[in-house]
Amino acid sequence: MKKGVIVIGHHLSLELARKVCDGAFVVGADKGARYCLENGIPMDAAVGDFDSLNEEEKAAVLKAAPRCEVLNPIKDDTDTSHALSLLQDCSEIVILGGIQGNRPEHFYANLDLLANDSRISLLDDSTRIRTYLPGIHEIKKNEYTFFSFFALEPSKISLNGFAYEIQNHSLGRYDPLGVSNQILGDAGVLKIDSGKILAFFSKKD
Repeated sequence: MKKGVIVIGHHLSLELARKVCDGAFVVGADKGARYCLENGIPMDAAVGDFDSLNEEEKAAVLKAAPRCEVLNPIKDDTDTSHALSLLQDCSEIVILGGIQGNRPEHFYANLDLLANDSRISLLDDSTRIRTYLPGIHEIKKNEYTFFSFFALEPSKISLNGFAYEIQNHSLGRYDPLGVSNQILGDAGVLKIDSGKILAFFSKKD
């Protein structure tokens, strides 16, 4: 199973970055490429318009990455979206650091990427976000405390092993019912009969 990682770099510890990037095809997206370079994380590619880097930083990134794609700042997609085009043969894709930051519109755009491709997850030091398609999914508690489930389209779901269980519930697109649940034991089970679910896993506040 080939894993691809797109490094963006917000709220991202070096320990987590190194762990997730180990053995993966790594793409540094704009400032994420600088993050990789500064922290000794090998990149397979660097992508972006690099308008957030100074000329010295940009030159260093272009020298360090075996493959570089410098984008026009006037474009129809984001740096992250373009980076995905390099990962089409990956069965798992992690976007590192694309959740928090000073540009919430980019986070919203990243959520759209998840909604359209179930291979993708967003990850930073405090949160993991991913989509689930119909099926039975065991979700382990691990380091996370709060689990929230939102319907990307009208969905029928069940939750077992959670503090708030539901059975065969029709969850609407804007239904807040799934916010802030907790797993009682080591794992909970999400059963999706139809639809598509966006799941947020969060550590303690």
